[in-house]
Amino acid sequence: MSDEISTHYVKRGFAVVDDIVLTMTKTTRTVFHPAMHSRGVRGSIVRQKIGADGTWKDVSEVDFRTLPPDCGVSIELNTEAIEKLS
Repeated sequence: MSDEISTHYVKRGFAVVDDIVLTMTKTTRTVFHPAMHSRGVRGSIVRQKIGADGTWKDVSEVDFRTLPPDCGVSIELNTEAIEKLS
């Protein structure tokens, strides 16, 4: 991982940051979409698949408002991925 972080100003006190690829195979990857604000960092972890056109596509999102109570989503992060976040 590069030590450089590219940020893109959105509005006062808020900037988005380039995605951080946490894990990747030939067909799938897990990325962290970080953002910075005046009180810290926030973001989301997204699982993606490579599309027929060669670009990365988000895997179908889950609408938690309609998810049955006994269901959930788990995205496992290996040691290398956790190190990239620290």
